[in-house]
Amino acid sequence: MTHHPYVYLFVCFTFLLTLADATSILFLPLYLSSVLKMEPIHIGVLSGIVPLAATLGGFLAGSLSDVLGRKPVLILSMFAYSVFMIGFALSKEPVLLFLFVFLKGFFSGFFSPVSKALMADVTPSEYA
Repeated sequence: MTHHPYVYLFVCFTFLLTLADATSILFLPLYLSSVLKMEPIHIGVLSGIVPLAATLGGFLAGSLSDVLGRKPVLILSMFAYSVFMIGFALSKEPVLLFLFVFLKGFFSGFFSPVSKALMADVTPSEYA
């Protein structure tokens, strides 16, 4: 049983996105409290904003992929995620952290539904 190369590519990208998010969220509270001296309430909001932003991004991504096509939306999501992840890593100001974390979460929410839809498009019906 062989699958379309997109399937393997998206499984790898999903693994990398999950690893990047899990790693950043795991150490983020420690960094924010010890280095930036943020309050616990701000750390909690910053950690909780990622799933909210990803949910909002997922809704928009589905509509955009129907209009623009799946491939351009996937490329946009990976590029934007990379840019905002770098911004998130380099920012020292709390306001910028909130902005970059929100945008990183928003564009990570683009990837999952669109990649699953594209995998469904390229997978023959006998494998579904």
